[in-house]
Amino acid sequence: MTTGSESGSPSVGEPEPTFADVMNSFSLDSGRGRWKRKKQRDQQPGTETAEAPEAPQAEQAPPVPQPSPQPAPAPRPEPEHPARSASLFDSSPGSGFFDPVQPPQPAPRVPSRREEPELHPAEETAVVRPYALTGGRTKARVALELETLISVQDAVLARLDAGALTVQFEHRSIMEECRTPRSVAEVAALLRVPIGVARVLISDAADAGLVTVHRTVSTNDDAEAHLMLMERVLSGLRRL
Repeated sequence: MTTGSESGSPSVGEPEPTFADVMNSFSLDSGRGRWKRKKQRDQQPGTETAEAPEAPQAEQAPPVPQPSPQPAPAPRPEPEHPARSASLFDSSPGSGFFDPVQPPQPAPRVPSRREEPELHPAEETAVVRPYALTGGRTKARVALELETLISVQDAVLARLDAGALTVQFEHRSIMEECRTPRSVAEVAALLRVPIGVARVLISDAADAGLVTVHRTVSTNDDAEAHLMLMERVLSGLRRL
């Protein structure tokens, strides 16, 4: 049972409370009772106040690597030409991204015609000279085969060396090459002239008595001459 003071009922000699006082006492008593009960629990021996668990400390985030300072860009080189007065229509130097693109230079034009090698003056004259040496002649007066041997007698060589014999330049060249017997083909190759021209020149030198033309076996000879030639060739091979 609660006392009169706790229940809120009027005591003897006190004025009768109003409805508002009754309502206030209910609200005040209920709050006072809760406060008393809480105080009694706190004062009981052996009871320990539950401590609020400490909030877990937030994990420290790993340090963020700071970017290393970049070196300052090098200043742009100034142009070597002297600075001109700025005008409204002069393009200011930029970073190069929006600079006008220079058109590619056209490749040098290659001539379609194949270039002909330049001929040496001596080579140009050599194309016409052999035909001029023979006076337009193409046939020799002496029968000369490719294998026909040409030689020079010792007496003629002695006069040539002594300077007592005056001959043409072409004939002298033939005599110099034929100090040892050579064939017509060899003479033409050494003089660098066609075979027909060499035959005409050798024929003229033979008519002048400067060279000696040795007789060879041709197709007009009889079979006995051919047989003798074959025997001579075989005997020469045996000696080797």
